Amino acid sequence: MPIYRMTRNGEFFRSENTPNQCKVKGHMRYEYQLVLVFDPRLRLDKDGFIIDHAELDDCIKKLELSGSCEEMHKHVFSGVRKLMRKKSIPLRGYKAIIKPFPAGQAHMEYLWSHSPRYEKLLLN
Repeated sequence: MPIYRMTRNGEFFRSENTPNQCKVKGHMRYEYQLVLVFDPRLRLDKDGFIIDHAELDDCIKKLELSGSCEEMHKHVFSGVRKLMRKKSIPLRGYKAIIKPFPAGQAHMEYLWSHSPRYEKLLLN
């Protein structure tokens, strides 16, 4: 089954400190990785892209992210899905990793797929 799988790496700074934040209170810098899966039959934009990866980075940087890694993941996922809907891009799979920078002892991943057949494309 042919697919498109896009990976985007970047960083963001949390918007405020909270008592339940990812890593220790006061930590501000985080790295992220997005993996997005698309059906290859979708229509490309005028420049021949599904979406410019810089738009994904802008989307994340504009979000006001705070709280636990779990809470930030929910907010990032919601923001990316909203962007995809706005651009009429059907998303088939999504994986995000958020890591404190510099790396700590743990990090959190968030996965979603449109159907079980896309799940295995996100597990590596």
